[in-house]
Amino acid sequence: MSASNASEDGWMFVDEFRVKDSDIDYETTGSVSRRYNGESYCINILDEAKETRNAILTERLTELESQVDRKLDLMAERIAVLKTWTEKREKFLEKTNDSLIQIFQSMRPDAAASQLTEIGPAMSASIIAKLEPKYSSAILTEMKASDAAQITVVLTKLAAQNDVQ
Repeated sequence: MSASNASEDGWMFVDEFRVKDSDIDYETTGSVSRRYNGESYCINILDEAKETRNAILTERLTELESQVDRKLDLMAERIAVLKTWTEKREKFLEKTNDSLIQIFQSMRPDAAASQLTEIGPAMSASIIAKLEPKYSSAILTEMKASDAAQITVVLTKLAAQNDVQ
């Protein structure tokens, strides 16, 4: 800093603050020397305050980033566990469904009808939907009309959902 930066009236700008040229100590520090002037104090500590604030913000961001990374790792682990469980469940259901369908196809229609009536319309509908038409129609014929109607409603809704997808 030099006196040449000062305007004709003796004022100059230091880091966006207007300071009198006479307040600058050019020989020792080059900073504003007036001690009791709040503006001068702010000018003297401005760079240090910026650095401190940036250091604090950087530290906070680093902490938050590590927290997010830990949570993402945890989520990835949970997703992997759920995918494994889902695959095992689907394989089991696939095997169970195939054998269950074979069992119902080999039963007499009246026995299959009574069994399906007991397990409820949703499960019955899913089984009947997988049976060959000649077996499913024979089983529905052996059921009470109200039970067969409930199963038919579920089958219709299932068919409508498959058409939409």
